Amino acid sequence: MDLKWEKLLPALQHQPGPAGEVNETIFAEFLKKLSIPPPHGAANSPIAERTSGNTYSFEPNYETLHSLRIDFGKDSGTLTYRLLGGGERRGLRQLSFGYGCWQEGRAALASPNLRKVAASGVWTAEETFTLTLCQYETPFIVTITGRFSEQQVFYQSTVNVSFFPQEYPQLVGTAS
Repeated sequence: MDLKWEKLLPALQHQPGPAGEVNETIFAEFLKKLSIPPPHGAANSPIAERTSGNTYSFEPNYETLHSLRIDFGKDSGTLTYRLLGGGERRGLRQLSFGYGCWQEGRAALASPNLRKVAASGVWTAEETFTLTLCQYETPFIVTITGRFSEQQVFYQSTVNVSFFPQEYPQLVGTAS
């Protein structure tokens, strides 16, 4: 441990003068280039028109998700959902998303609090819509998959990193 304090710690200190300024400039340029690409997939599906605007109701569940509706537009879509949880999560919420591009908003899905997100959605199969919520003030990226059948949606959410399970139990919503 003494070697770490003696050798490693001094090497991590800020370097004064031109060398340190150059490193800070290089690091700042590097940070500007960082990005998270939006998910890849189709902007439309044959069942989008049939499912767009349908409201799906859920039995009581861990997410406190009461209802969900997705409206698929030409260039973007809107997710409208009602949570029964407490605090700022509770209530009717609306989130816009782009197709293969990010749109900023706020969401409380798969999160204990309402968070700033960048949202993008794509069809990853004919009957499966995948919505990615990048919580850009945190390290978390939530992926919500909705697989549509005749009168149901099978809702699955995962998170990229967690101290808890990264995949949550599937919920089944029924068209009302």
